[in-house]
Amino acid sequence: MYLNGCLLLLTDLNPHALLSELKAIEVTIGRQKKQTNTYEDRCIDLDIILYENLCIYTPTLQIPHPRFQDRLFVTQPMQELSLDFFPF
Repeated sequence: MYLNGCLLLLTDLNPHALLSELKAIEVTIGRQKKQTNTYEDRCIDLDIILYENLCIYTPTLQIPHPRFQDRLFVTQPMQELSLDFFPF
């Protein structure tokens, strides 16, 4: 079973620092580093979907998250947070 959800938060961290903190949380909870370049089940997966109105495209971070609008398990919880904020 997998639980999906979204969190809307205020932070003083920049996007890269926030990503580092999210990865640290994943490790603390028990996520293992990928062994292959294919999909692997994981106990937790924390992602930054949007960050203000920023667009970031680096090897380690892409904002907005690629293909998030194509994934109902992302868009549905986002709409539950605020229908006015997420117009899809």
